[in-house]
Amino acid sequence: MIIEKFEDIEAWKEARKMVNRIYKVCSVNVFKRDFSLADQMKRAAGPLCQDRSRFYGAIVCGINCALANRQVLTHLVRECFEEIFPGSNLPLLYDVSHNTCKIEPHELDGKRLKLYVHRKGATRAYLPGSPEIPLKYQDVGQPVIIGGTMGTSSYILAGNSGKNSAFYSACHGAGRSMSRRQATKRWKGTDIIKTLASRGIIIMAASKKGAAEKAPLAYKDVDEVVLATHEAGLARRVVELKPMACIKG
Repeated sequence: MIIEKFEDIEAWKEARKMVNRIYKVCSVNVFKRDFSLADQMKRAAGPLCQDRSRFYGAIVCGINCALANRQVLTHLVRECFEEIFPGSNLPLLYDVSHNTCKIEPHELDGKRLKLYVHRKGATRAYLPGSPEIPLKYQDVGQPVIIGGTMGTSSYILAGNSGKNSAFYSACHGAGRSMSRRQATKRWKGTDIIKTLASRGIIIMAASKKGAAEKAPLAYKDVDEVVLATHEAGLARRVVELKPMACIKG
């Protein structure tokens, strides 16, 4: 789907509300049964139960909604750049989903099986030559984006050759070292914005609280996380990116 023009913001909000309602109804119906926490997702994905099938369908709806949402955001960013820098070109490298559940073929206990692979805060990292990735990346492997913070580097990696012991998955970010609430108690949004501005990083935040929640020191060291990912063979490092500007909704 290519978005030529997007103006009906209210319709978009209603679509997001609908997806949230479907997810809540299905998850309540599934999880009210006496399942242990460890078995909840596995049992919820069972194809023989109508509630579980609806639950999986709601997850897929959420994934599609997120994909469309990012297309809209990309379109709006391109419009802004075109207004300020006429003729600018902002090609998309890759659109990475990081909260998903997909049916995929994998080897488990020596058998080739179709599995429900649930990735939370993680993304696919298929190796070169995998039929699951676009043709243009067949020779290099699936792009993996590991985002840092507003004040640290982010990285682009690629799926590694050889077997991935995590069902061809890699992390999608550094991960928090403290909660949002802890971060807002420790830092003020205005201080975070000023500190990053002194380093030449422009921050546009919808609220000062949002800036505090995303304080760089509230996250783990992304360099160490990427190094561990690389050395574990989950994905290989390709490019390091340093921030110049950051927008927080």
